[in-house]
Amino acid sequence: MGEPTLPVAMAHIIITVSANSFARYWPVRSRLRFGAKTTLRIYLAIMIALCLTYAAARPILPDSYLAVHTLEMAATVLILCYLPFLLAPGLFWQNLFLFCVAGNIAVIAMGAGNYIETNFGAALSMRCPMLVTTLIQLGVYALTVPIILSSLSKTGLTRPQIGLMWKKIWLIPGAFVLLSILTNSIVSGDPFKSAVVIVVRLVMLIAIVTVCSALADSSRREESRILLEANSRMAETRLEAQEKQYEYLADSLKDAIRLRHDLRHHLAAIEVFLSEGRTDKSISYIHEVSSEIARVTNRKYCDNFSVSAVVAYYGSQMEAMGLRSVLEFDVPVKSDLITDSTLCVLIGNLLENALEACRRQTSGEKFICARAAVRGGFLVVRVENSFDGHYSKREGVYMSSKGAAASRDGVGLTSVMEICKRHGGDISIVTDSPAGVWRITATVEL
Repeated sequence: MGEPTLPVAMAHIIITVSANSFARYWPVRSRLRFGAKTTLRIYLAIMIALCLTYAAARPILPDSYLAVHTLEMAATVLILCYLPFLLAPGLFWQNLFLFCVAGNIAVIAMGAGNYIETNFGAALSMRCPMLVTTLIQLGVYALTVPIILSSLSKTGLTRPQIGLMWKKIWLIPGAFVLLSILTNSIVSGDPFKSAVVIVVRLVMLIAIVTVCSALADSSRREESRILLEANSRMAETRLEAQEKQYEYLADSLKDAIRLRHDLRHHLAAIEVFLSEGRTDKSISYIHEVSSEIARVTNRKYCDNFSVSAVVAYYGSQMEAMGLRSVLEFDVPVKSDLITDSTLCVLIGNLLENALEACRRQTSGEKFICARAAVRGGFLVVRVENSFDGHYSKREGVYMSSKGAAASRDGVGLTSVMEICKRHGGDISIVTDSPAGVWRITATVEL
């Protein structure tokens, strides 16, 4: 292949690196360290540096095609291999998977372009080398990248509950990359040999798309399993909580009947005290009666009966443990965007995790402060609790601390994250180990 013109060579570099960078960064855009705009600026600066380097070195390079290929490989190492691990921290295995996928796309596009230019575009190649290859690459990228990204967007690439499975899954596209390297030496002017390589790489492309689709389906099943497990566990809690709530209601009703029956006796006693001029005794007696009435009041935490029952259930456990607690909930009776059962799973898991953290705490003051209120169309739930200062986090995933489950991710926290994601919200976790304070804020759209 002859020497390409400067515009064609630069277009080849820009198209190759841009398409593969898009495939690398887009699936993890929500976890970028500097945000999309800053990452784009970094990327543009590197691209400009690459093009200027090639333009400056072009006059002194004996083989311009080799120079383009070498510069392209250098850019791949920098942009597609090294930088993403810095710009999207905590996703090592996902980054490795995406690197292998992007590498496969690049190999397929380059192989298709070389094959067509060598075997069908010889005349145009003589006048403008690499033009056909560049155009074919652009077409391949335009067809493959959107399909693969669409599949990857459904795999839950950055979701915590399946974060650990990428430790093995990256080997699948990695094996395809190895196959590409092994078959790369077959590429030549021989149409049959080149056709074999193209067929192999097309099969690889189909396999990659299939793998991504299978991952998407697996992710959805895993998500459903986690939510089903959380819903099942919380359904039992809700039933027990509502039984407790009904007991409170029954006890309150009995006390109310008793108070109404005793009211005339209280009034008679106050009348006697006042007639005898014992005002202080009357006031003291009224305070005693008021205290008794306050003690009988129903434990209603909010207008939403189901949520109130769950809060009351965990509140009674907090009282039994003797820890300091603040429970302030302002949850509406009904929402058109989220069911009561989902709200109970969300709030119940947060309170259960806080309670479990206090149970494991062996020193210091134990406390739980939980508040929920509507802000700008979102329900904001904030839970702050004491803990022993120890927690496990692997690949960006908070691990369970409950006995035998300590080796896997916490289902309760994972289900909270999924609920927030499904209902247009977000979750924020702040840990202060020295102070022994754990803070979590979850939002969902109402």
